[in-house]
Amino acid sequence: MIRRDKPLVLIADDDIVIREILQETLFGAGYAVETASDGDTAVALFDRVNPDIVLLDVVMPGRDGFAVCDYIRQRPHGEHVPILMITARNSLATIHEAFRVGATDVVPKPINWTALLHRLHFVLRTSQAAREAKLTAARHNALMRAAPDLILRLSFDGTVLDASTPMSEENDRDPGQLIGRPISSLLPEPIAETLQAHIRRAVETGNDQSFSYESAIAGNIHHYEMRLHTSPDNEVIAIMRDISERLSAQAELNRLTYSDDLTGLVNRSVGLVQLKQALEASKRKELQTAVMCLNVDFFQRVNERHGHRVGDAVLTELARRIRQVLRRSDILARLMDGGEVSGEDWMGGDEFLMVLPEVKDASKDASGCSARLHSSLQEPILVDDKTVTITASIGIACFPDDADDAERLVEQAIQAMKLAKRRGRNQDCFYGDDSDVIALASPASVAPVGPRPICFRPLVSGRDGFITGHLAHPCEEPGRPVDPCQKHIDSTTEFFSAFAAISRLTAHSTAEFHFSLELPNDLFDAPDLLTQLDNALARLDRERVGLGIGISESIAMTNVEHTRKLFSAFAERGLRTGLCAYGGNSLRSLTDLNMSHLELSNALSQVADEQTERLVGTVIHLAHHLGLVVMSGHIESAENRAKLIELGCDYIQDTSSGPDIRPEIPA
Repeated sequence: MIRRDKPLVLIADDDIVIREILQETLFGAGYAVETASDGDTAVALFDRVNPDIVLLDVVMPGRDGFAVCDYIRQRPHGEHVPILMITARNSLATIHEAFRVGATDVVPKPINWTALLHRLHFVLRTSQAAREAKLTAARHNALMRAAPDLILRLSFDGTVLDASTPMSEENDRDPGQLIGRPISSLLPEPIAETLQAHIRRAVETGNDQSFSYESAIAGNIHHYEMRLHTSPDNEVIAIMRDISERLSAQAELNRLTYSDDLTGLVNRSVGLVQLKQALEASKRKELQTAVMCLNVDFFQRVNERHGHRVGDAVLTELARRIRQVLRRSDILARLMDGGEVSGEDWMGGDEFLMVLPEVKDASKDASGCSARLHSSLQEPILVDDKTVTITASIGIACFPDDADDAERLVEQAIQAMKLAKRRGRNQDCFYGDDSDVIALASPASVAPVGPRPICFRPLVSGRDGFITGHLAHPCEEPGRPVDPCQKHIDSTTEFFSAFAAISRLTAHSTAEFHFSLELPNDLFDAPDLLTQLDNALARLDRERVGLGIGISESIAMTNVEHTRKLFSAFAERGLRTGLCAYGGNSLRSLTDLNMSHLELSNALSQVADEQTERLVGTVIHLAHHLGLVVMSGHIESAENRAKLIELGCDYIQDTSSGPDIRPEIPA
């Protein structure tokens, strides 16, 4: 392997936007990059630059990603190079073919950029450790092959008839000194008795025998293998080999293969095997099992603020605290591959799988465990001179109520974890708990006060079609149509009328709701905004009502510093923050402002041509890289809706999302 100052990544993708974003992302993370737009160029570049890791798109001109991967694996220097296949095809056939041709891992599109950086770091580190372990094992094996073993010719009664000992600085014994001595004088009594029994068995059956044993030498435990081969005249040839180094190397390879190098926990694949075994035991005993997925909230900020060394220390301490909360019989694994990527802060590496097997009441035990976990995380984590405070979102699925299949239970726990994040993070949710969706049968309430009535349009997940919340907007009335450019709250009266409508709409329900509102321009720099906002929030049940407030890009950019202060004040009040009507005019604003979501403008929401499609794709990829959720409203066609989902838009608002919830107007 060529030694470089920076790891070299070879990127092969025919999409110039993805290549450019990948290149800039990896440059910023300290990697050197070479790019290719087709498979043939990728092959030529691989032979010329000998990269440390390869990112391959599946569909490319010329040779596709499968062919390039297969070619690399046939090259003398390509056997151990990590290869990540990037694909929008999430079928099992595509995944199986990728691994068949030698891919190290599969990265689904749309790409979660921050998770990809963690995955690259982990794959490179694991690959290097595995190569070093294999080299160490090879050296050990070469030394053992070069050095002669202890060879003894033994009689039936265990007397040494001849000997050949390995010569070294530590062992200068003359093998002639062993001849004529009983084996009992050379080995500890239990081992000598075992050897004598195998000698008798070898002579009596005529079959070779073997066994292994341990012996302490100078305070260190050594492992030996003894092989016995029969010879004429009731004699045996005993070959004794020190296998300590071989066992140590094998143990290290097993550790790298089946466990996480950072935390020492088992990895996802082993965790799934253990979960399957736990389910079988629960089925036999007619007991239940709880499956929990824990994800650290905004973990990328820890790495960005303090560096990855501190981030690694935080994850190690988190693993220790989780283990303290769990029972000894519970299962704990680190989920490294993050296969179910979404636009939220789904990082890859900061997720943990917990299994509570063989319990009488899975939901009760999981709730208690979750409460203890949240309590444990209240204590700050100290790393050198830095104090880090984290929270976590936890999703829970239960056997047998939710599913009886291990993979399905893990998927359900992950979905529940994402629901916990949508509800505001730092909490736990059970799978199937869709109480953040407003039922259309909810009791009607009185209308808000204002020049235009306020309606609530469902906000639907682009990934699974579930309603995740509602956007407030002015109602359309007969004879008074709302212009598409005016489908947002544009006055102080309408803004606070929306709060009144939310209060009345949720007053007769015990469910949880999520709403998003846009701050009108005339409130942006109003001196009493926060006072009015506090009064409006006081009318809501904040334990059940989650709110997000967005500011339009155009008004936010007039005073970025004031926008930053407003977002901070909103966040202190437990509100989600973001930019509305975002047209891509200020990409830097995405990195300058601490926010959680982004709503595309009407112009970007209508993907009418190739240029707009590229711009929207770039905006969405960048937003996901920063951990932002992307929303789009006022979609006019099913084709446009499908295109936005294809580009990675997380949430969609259009007429097909469901009818508006329109509170009745009082008489």
